[in-house]
Amino acid sequence: MSLKDFFYFAAVAWQLITAHTIEDCWMRGLTTAFSSNTTTESEQAKEPASVGSDSDDEEFLGLSAHEV
Repeated sequence: MSLKDFFYFAAVAWQLITAHTIEDCWMRGLTTAFSSNTTTESEQAKEPASVGSDSDDEEFLGLSAHEV
């Protein structure tokens, strides 16, 4: 197998990956980052007031070590 063959097979393999597959991978990896947008009211009641708040009045001061 030559270097040219390797690059050919790599190009063919990359073309077989659909945009949907890449999007799915990102969404699975980032599910926890977006989960606060889909929490129910009962789940939000259990969270501290600063987490999941949609108020624009609060200034973001960073994440605590626990949140990271």
